[in-house]
Amino acid sequence: MLSGFESLTGSKRNFLKMKFIKKHKYIFILLVALVILVATIFLFLKDQQKSSVENKEVEVKKELPEYKIKGIDISRYQGDIDFKKVKEDNISFVFAKATEGLNLVDKKFSDNLDKGNNQDLKIGAYHFYRLCENGAKQAQHFIKNVDKNKISLPPVLDLETYRNCRSKEGIEWETQELLEFFNLIKNHYQTKPIIYTSIDTYHEFKNLFFERLGKEDYLLWARVTDRHIDSNNYENIFGLENETEIRKIIQKDWSFWQACDTCRVSGIDGPVDVNYFRGEKLP
Repeated sequence: MLSGFESLTGSKRNFLKMKFIKKHKYIFILLVALVILVATIFLFLKDQQKSSVENKEVEVKKELPEYKIKGIDISRYQGDIDFKKVKEDNISFVFAKATEGLNLVDKKFSDNLDKGNNQDLKIGAYHFYRLCENGAKQAQHFIKNVDKNKISLPPVLDLETYRNCRSKEGIEWETQELLEFFNLIKNHYQTKPIIYTSIDTYHEFKNLFFERLGKEDYLLWARVTDRHIDSNNYENIFGLENETEIRKIIQKDWSFWQACDTCRVSGIDGPVDVNYFRGEKLP
């Protein structure tokens, strides 16, 4: 027995065959058109996304020039620095690591201090404070190694909880030791110290330490970069790049802002922290 198609006459078979080909030709054309349409939409959306990112980058660049005074903070990790090139790259001030804890002295501090002063840069020194150690002894260590006549910026207390030791006595003990350190530094250098801190550390010590000092007792140097915090309370503030956003976190209290920790500056091989001063004249 023949199939239904085979039982038809030749002319009818040809007619149906042509009809079948014509029908599938239209389906093929429709599928090709659909593929082209989908590809066009995909490319359009991709281009829009790229344009959005580029516009965001342009906006960031427009924000940063509002800060006229730019500086860096350095330590032995930056190696040998050409301070002449640093100054030529529109850098006005430098904070150099001096000491840490009870006995560490940054091996590049003396060299950085002398070379920076030779280029007439504003130079400051910072102490990385160890929360598990005696505050008064840390202050004495800093004072011993930082000649007040060789720095042109206030001394800096670097207060961070990240990669720091913590006291078994608790945060109350840590705060008392911090106050000892702060007061000794303030009295010796006869100026208002700068406190550098990350936002999570700032909030942890806000009530016990910062508010006990009073806003008029110190200058705040805030770290707000795209990798500055690991906290459930502030996890939504990564990637901050403008003053509007930083004000939402610490209001109007900051004087220095560490805005970048992977920046490039002439005269330095590798990344370096870049900071902005909020004002017309450095303290």
